[in-house]
Amino acid sequence: MASSFFLTVVVALMYLNATTKPPNSCYDPIKEAVATDLQCLCNLYENPAFLSCLGINVAQALCLPQLCGMSSDTTACNNTTG
Repeated sequence: MASSFFLTVVVALMYLNATTKPPNSCYDPIKEAVATDLQCLCNLYENPAFLSCLGINVAQALCLPQLCGMSSDTTACNNTTG
């Protein structure tokens, strides 16, 4: 499950610096991750070393939900448990 989540996120990250709007197929997995696997998403935000391996930083990662029309407010991460 975690590997498919990360693959989905990595594919979506390709659109961070794109000049075109991501396709809807990019939005749905991110929205699903926020709804059903928020802890994994929060772990990404809290692990700058992993993000840097992907060539992005936390600020860029926080743009991903915004690209999908969602809030990038990470206060929900404070309410998740490992």
